[in-house]
Amino acid sequence: MMSARLFLMSVYMSRLLLSALCLMSVTMSACAEKQDEQYFMSHPDALQSALASCPGHSPEAISCAALHSLATDMQSAVMTLQQNPQELGMKIIALQNKLATSQSTSSERDEQLLSRYMAVVRLFESPGR
Repeated sequence: MMSARLFLMSVYMSRLLLSALCLMSVTMSACAEKQDEQYFMSHPDALQSALASCPGHSPEAISCAALHSLATDMQSAVMTLQQNPQELGMKIIALQNKLATSQSTSSERDEQLLSRYMAVVRLFESPGR
């Protein structure tokens, strides 16, 4: 009689433990950020690490070539921001004007550059940085 109780209790505890582990793994995977271009624009350290591991291990959502392009654009924008912030501001305004006037034929590259420039400004010039 006692061994039957112990057996049932151990089965119950095993199921409870298994359920808790499954819940934890689902929660952890739901919290993980997708490592795409937006992620790397906000996380320069992760961008540097991902570039260092290319081409052997590329993130799933972005190619090594795209990472290299992103890093080059971000580095250029950072240098411009440090040396001549007004110049970067003028580049941003020019891209915004270009995109606003040619909405139907806007260049994907222009949109990409604008988002990268804005990411640099957010990273280095935002209050509370």
